[in-house]
Amino acid sequence: MSVDYSIIGARLKKARLSKNLTQEELAEKLDLSVAFLSRIERR
Repeated sequence: MSVDYSIIGARLKKARLSKNLTQEELAEKLDLSVAFLSRIERR
């Protein structure tokens, strides 16, 4: 079974925006780099 990372990224971005969070805020909450989070959302 193949994982479609573009769907995961789109859902993550939609959820983040619905909570009015910036990538920086979410990355800090998840203990991730902003660059990594951005890469996930763009896939």
